[in-house]
Amino acid sequence: MVDALRPGGVVAVQKHDATMVPAGQPPLPLHDRVMSWIWTTVEREGGNLHMGFELATILEDVGLEVVHAGAEAVVRTPRDADALAPIVSAMLPRILAHRVASAADIEIDTLGQRPNASSFYRYLAKAARARVSSARIDQAVYTPRANSGDEVIHQRRNISEQLVARPRGLPR
Repeated sequence: MVDALRPGGVVAVQKHDATMVPAGQPPLPLHDRVMSWIWTTVEREGGNLHMGFELATILEDVGLEVVHAGAEAVVRTPRDADALAPIVSAMLPRILAHRVASAADIEIDTLGQRPNASSFYRYLAKAARARVSSARIDQAVYTPRANSGDEVIHQRRNISEQLVARPRGLPR
């Protein structure tokens, strides 16, 4: 990759990471189960579940200078339908082949419409007191921002590392 880079060129990489998941409040049982299917399948195929956080070191080891590294959190609410259904659909043959889950467990035809509502009502009382809309994890700094909406929105962190690197020695 480094040899193919033109002088002054930039390498931009985005990679998901399972280091800090599942995380969030309140619990989302369906979302956590779906994430488990995805990450277990990747792991059984020999994938590195922590590659997102390891990318900066790998890029530096091959001679690139990391000029920016950050991570973002994806926010989900208890009433969200599971947004991972298209990914599970694409991975379904692999999930089944590795016996991570059965077709009956997944119910792919309805997965995208099923909300994570099973835990919502236990947290309804918190809605009046606490609101968090999103969080950005930037170089290990976590900064929540206030939500302008009326319902509790919680963090569900699907960590996605983003790195920008270039050959060492170039001016910034």
